[in-house]
Amino acid sequence: MSESLEELRLQRELHRGHLERLDREIAALEAAASPEAEPPLLAASGQDRSADEILDKFRQEPSAIIRRTKLGCIACFAAALALLALLALAYYLHASSGRAHP
Repeated sequence: MSESLEELRLQRELHRGHLERLDREIAALEAAASPEAEPPLLAASGQDRSADEILDKFRQEPSAIIRRTKLGCIACFAAALALLALLALAYYLHASSGRAHP
């Protein structure tokens, strides 16, 4: 069996799994939209569960994100001011050294 055939079969199985997950999610949302129907119990697959665990590790409070963003902006502004001061100092030293051409 050629490698491309095996690869295509693997891709087909992956897509089939994705379609099954989408069907379960659609069924759950449709059941939630109709008040008289009871929502089906969906068991998260191992792949979905591990993705949620990974996301939980990196999830942060919005206030912490806002605080870090403000600090980053202040740090960039301070770095820009320091660079501007260095450039002004370099220009002043060059102009006062007597080597500057008029």
